[in-house]
Amino acid sequence: MFQGNVTYFNVGTAQVAGAAGFSVQNGSDRNLFVVNASTNNTRDGFDLGKSKSNIFVSNNISSNGVNGIELDGCNDNQIIANGMFFNEHTGVSLDTSTGNLITENDIRENKFYGIHFAMSSTDNLLLVNTVCANTIPDPTDPKNNPPKPAQIQVSKDSRPGTQSIQNIVEDVCP
Repeated sequence: MFQGNVTYFNVGTAQVAGAAGFSVQNGSDRNLFVVNASTNNTRDGFDLGKSKSNIFVSNNISSNGVNGIELDGCNDNQIIANGMFFNEHTGVSLDTSTGNLITENDIRENKFYGIHFAMSSTDNLLLVNTVCANTIPDPTDPKNNPPKPAQIQVSKDSRPGTQSIQNIVEDVCP
């Protein structure tokens, strides 16, 4: 269990292009992350690769250089009651990840999507989240005035089995 930790300003080295606040890779399964803060890292707040059955509860994940939480090839994880704000890309990004539960999170004001399902991320459940004021740059407007709203994006190959139930999804936060 990882509880009450603070990671911030991880910047990487010449050998590492950037650093995540927390990195869980290659079969590091069944971890519990509770009441941690992962802020101002040059990459993701939490970066998971090929890991399963991890649980994230009540973490503050903000102002990171890429995503708040990145799941890449990760299955059966639970992301519960976290705050994901002001990340330079996406609040929660799933890539080839299946069977994950994302519930009761507050995901707002990220500079791309609130939640992004890419590359065959199927059978995931979004339940009772607040997703608001996330934007994506308008590629047709070089001055990006204003950016386009982009709350939840599901790629075509990620649609099978993915469900969204009772989420608050708004271009402006309530």
